[in-house]
Amino acid sequence: MAILDERCEIYRTPVFGPSVRVISAISNAPLALITTHTDHNYVDGTIIRIYVTTACGMEQINQQVTPITVTSNNTFTTEIDSSNYTPFAIPVAPSDLVNVCCFATPIGEQNDTLLASVKNIL
Repeated sequence: MAILDERCEIYRTPVFGPSVRVISAISNAPLALITTHTDHNYVDGTIIRIYVTTACGMEQINQQVTPITVTSNNTFTTEIDSSNYTPFAIPVAPSDLVNVCCFATPIGEQNDTLLASVKNIL
């Protein structure tokens, strides 16, 4: 287990996959680009739920569900238009808000691909 900014605990080598990943950035764009703190090991078509805390801004994206397109080992695009959302920013200074960790949680996969079911990602 690793500590992210002394506020988030993450597993670098999760037991199960695809696994929850800590979000380190979200762009304001027609197809929101999400950057994760570590390699995500997701595949195109994975469906994720996004959890964003009040401390990080961009509350409009919180709890949204979307399929993704992988763009690199630690980035992917979503089908969410975040162009007019408040900017995402992880607080630098300690905050009165306890929870500053934001997560991408895989919840499924588009049935026309089913790649994760045949690809060993562990």
